[in-house]
Amino acid sequence: MKESRKNSVRMSQNEEDDMIFLPESPDTPTFGPPPGAPNVRPPAGFPTPEVPGGSMQGFCNIRFIHAAVNQPALNVSIGNKVLANNLRYGQVSDYSEEPASTLMITLSSAMRPRMTLYQESFRFRDGDVFTIAIVNVGNGVGMFPISDQRCQTRQRGLSCIRAANLSYNSPPLDVFLPTGRVVFGNVGFQSVTTYRQIGQGNYVLLIGDTPVGNAPSQGGRGIIAVPIILGGGSPQGANEFNLMITTTVNVRSDRQYTIYIIGDVYGAPDPQAVFVEDFQRR
Repeated sequence: MKESRKNSVRMSQNEEDDMIFLPESPDTPTFGPPPGAPNVRPPAGFPTPEVPGGSMQGFCNIRFIHAAVNQPALNVSIGNKVLANNLRYGQVSDYSEEPASTLMITLSSAMRPRMTLYQESFRFRDGDVFTIAIVNVGNGVGMFPISDQRCQTRQRGLSCIRAANLSYNSPPLDVFLPTGRVVFGNVGFQSVTTYRQIGQGNYVLLIGDTPVGNAPSQGGRGIIAVPIILGGGSPQGANEFNLMITTTVNVRSDRQYTIYIIGDVYGAPDPQAVFVEDFQRR
């Protein structure tokens, strides 16, 4: 993956691209925290999200991404069971199948396993699938749950893709094609877009800050609306932006993917894109 930080880039409005994008799925479920959790981010940690109602029998699937900048490698566990061992910054664990119930998840130092860095309880229903992002909270770490429920209306032979902005304290970001066409726009810090359908193939994606005037009126953990884009070119006022990341992704058919944007926009490590396939029930 090649990266370029804060270079001025001018996009052409007249170029055509061959990336196949269809309208967003109206059935795409919302991202975490699950329903019922407040949208206000307290200064010392996140509230415990709970999923109201529903059967608590069965199983859920959980994985973790280490997106906390300048934090050590971590062990992630439930009770005495280690779900992720020595998880380093930028790494994504495998999914772990767990009982659908209220689970106390513990983050500890991989170098000093007895040193608990953070604990939080999450309540999962049967069939839930979540990626739990390990993020910066004050001088330590916290957890930010993101639902990986499947893209409901994907057409056969196509795949789904979305973007999650976990870049520490970043402004709203746009995901572009080299032609200047916006794939995802105004993705605020700790926000996740809905899935969009995409054809298989290799794609170059550019990620940079949203041009002045196109930023959403509210940021934080709220849902950012992503417009349906049917034509090529870039929106008015978006001809120039500060390029932070250039990445190439390989999309196979009948899959779903998330682009996790991590790093520190204003310091080190530089922003980068982590492109991963999401869990699917066949």
